[in-house]
Amino acid sequence: MILIQHIETWWLKSERGAQAGTLRGKTPVALPVPMEAIPDRATGAVLHQVVYRRTTPVPEMKLTLLPDGGAMVGCVRLMPNAEALNVLLEWTEYGGSPARWQTGLEKKNWSILEGQWCQIRYNGRITLERTWRYHITTVNVGAFEQPQSGAFLNGRPTFRREDLVRLL
Repeated sequence: MILIQHIETWWLKSERGAQAGTLRGKTPVALPVPMEAIPDRATGAVLHQVVYRRTTPVPEMKLTLLPDGGAMVGCVRLMPNAEALNVLLEWTEYGGSPARWQTGLEKKNWSILEGQWCQIRYNGRITLERTWRYHITTVNVGAFEQPQSGAFLNGRPTFRREDLVRLL
């Protein structure tokens, strides 16, 4: 089973001050996955989405079963094949500015085998009608025969990429 965890914190331009910055800095990079909510015979991929907003004290959480095949989660493309799960950081409009080709970091592709997982973190700024929305996003992806609630909390990821830039 492929287990995906998408953790995102977002805030508006007016919320860029020190207090909001302190809260953003405490956003977790991994959380327990509510495995009890996943059907026993589920196959394919499970997406655990968690969204923190500056204005709400409790994060929004959602669990979704994804069909077999590839998926795009934020700026992370998942491409399963017979041998492994290929994971690629692929910048899209979802990521906002600045586009990552501007940072000089090349695209990176990982092959995740059963029992392995990777963690990708990135941030961006999205232009709205009258303001900017900022985000910091962590996507944890793993291939597990029997996934556990603490899959992304126990041990270190096999691969890790942090693509955080200074946002104005």
